[in-house]
Amino acid sequence: MEMNCTNTIPYAKELVGNLDDVGKGLVISTGVSMLLTLGISLISLRLVIRNVPPGDERWISSWLVGICPIVGVTSFVGIISPRSIHIDELVSAIYVSLSVAVFFRLMILYHGGEETMCRTLKGVKLPMSKPPFCCCICLRNVYVNRRTLRRIKLIVYQVLVVRPVLLYADAVIKSEEKFTEASLARNPVQVIVSVFTILSTMLSLLGLITTFRLSLKPLKAHGVVPKFLYVKLILLFCDPQKMILGLVVTAGLLPCSPLFHHPLRGETLKFVLLCFEMLLVSLLGMKVFGRETPGSESVELKGKGPINHGTDNGALAVYSEKPAL
Repeated sequence: MEMNCTNTIPYAKELVGNLDDVGKGLVISTGVSMLLTLGISLISLRLVIRNVPPGDERWISSWLVGICPIVGVTSFVGIISPRSIHIDELVSAIYVSLSVAVFFRLMILYHGGEETMCRTLKGVKLPMSKPPFCCCICLRNVYVNRRTLRRIKLIVYQVLVVRPVLLYADAVIKSEEKFTEASLARNPVQVIVSVFTILSTMLSLLGLITTFRLSLKPLKAHGVVPKFLYVKLILLFCDPQKMILGLVVTAGLLPCSPLFHHPLRGETLKFVLLCFEMLLVSLLGMKVFGRETPGSESVELKGKGPINHGTDNGALAVYSEKPAL
């Protein structure tokens, strides 16, 4: 069934009642994906509770496992209820922004606290002439100290404030019914908000990448590589994907259909993709957060230091209950 694009956002009952077979199949498949994501996340949470001792690491891992179901549920609600898209997007953005700070806290925890992290990484060279910073060979290298780590922390934590505020402004702009998808793309305020939202996300990702690279060797025993990939994929799926799909809709490459005929069909398409993407990412989360790591016997890592368990095969440092001497 063909349908012309309109400037009116339909109610959920109207949208569902006018769906064709393709639209119904898409809604059902996204709903099934959302339910599978919920089930996998519950299994992951059970594994975290079973394998991670009580303490900061357990609640942080539990919080991070919850990203996929939160994004998946809000995305599915946004698909079937277009008038709630702004609320769904804001709720998802707040949770994801908090998760960035929570993951940064997890890496600090694995180091044994901020003081131990500063001592461990003090004097480590941070090459500014290589990605993700810049490819200009004129920039000098920076050596990690307390001030450097404080700046990295600010770069990561800015997303807690900047991204939710910008997305709130984005929701206010789009709440005006006179705006269409094409007019929003040409509106200077909307363009500025979208660009700064992307910049805020990329800056926080830059801070995480920097901390991840500095901590790669000391924290290898804790499996930070797949955990970082988990958070990185979610960040990339949430914001840059939104801008790309907005350009696709503005260029007229998304034909109108019963599911994609209203002014916010770009967001609807993003939510459809997120439902499937969160299912895949939740599988990764179950694998990386549900397993038992070598340092899990420490029970409480905060304020503890890493020690090197001497072995004949040169095992990497793990964390124990005893502070570093």
